[in-house]
Amino acid sequence: MDKEKLIQISQKLSSDRNDYISAFRNNLFKYIDDKDITIREISEASDVPFSTINTFLYGNSQDCKLSTAVKLAIALGVSIDELVGAETINEMTRDAIVKSRTLSKNSLHLIKWFINHQAALEKGHEGKRIINVMHPLCQNNGCLKPTNDFDSIDISFLDKDISSKVFIGFQLSCENYMPLYTPYEILLVANDRNPIGNENSIIIRGGNIFIAKRKTEHGITKYYSIRDGKFRCVENDVDEVIGYIVCTINDPKQV
Repeated sequence: MDKEKLIQISQKLSSDRNDYISAFRNNLFKYIDDKDITIREISEASDVPFSTINTFLYGNSQDCKLSTAVKLAIALGVSIDELVGAETINEMTRDAIVKSRTLSKNSLHLIKWFINHQAALEKGHEGKRIINVMHPLCQNNGCLKPTNDFDSIDISFLDKDISSKVFIGFQLSCENYMPLYTPYEILLVANDRNPIGNENSIIIRGGNIFIAKRKTEHGITKYYSIRDGKFRCVENDVDEVIGYIVCTINDPKQV
């Protein structure tokens, strides 16, 4: 079975904690409904008898052995939770797993580094609120590029209502966003909810980072660059909404 095809289907799997057997069956159908995948191929790849899969899909079987589910999940390249749809992991974790399959090895290495770095950071600073601050690359055209250049800062001095929401900071090493944001400030970003009207947000589109104001006009949500006020994109075309800017603080190294 084609690996890329399996990855595409894995992004469409559904879940239902109250009726996970039906979700499991429906997820299997998503594979065999594809013209390039057959029950026979799944049977051979998983070493699960054709008759067992066929009976589960079309017969009166109301359950499935754990050993069978494990073999099928391994063969299809997904977790048991995704295939069965039992929601044993939270939505954020599951979403991260699904999206990670589409990333390059370099991106996966960066994610692994960031997770390990964050775990070590929090372990070594119990009782403090430590966040990472990214230093995006400022390009000549004014666009910002994500980097793996991070510093760590303590924001425990902030009001808890603010510090508890912030999960990352951004520092701009250019003057393109003055006078609103200067190179001596760190932008603190939260993602506890979606941005609301007129909030300055951090979004990613086409591999670039944009600081944009979110506006809803005639029922359509749009993002406008705060750098030049120009329209950037509608919400459906945003690759990722990182979050909204809660506040700014002075860079401790510049004080």
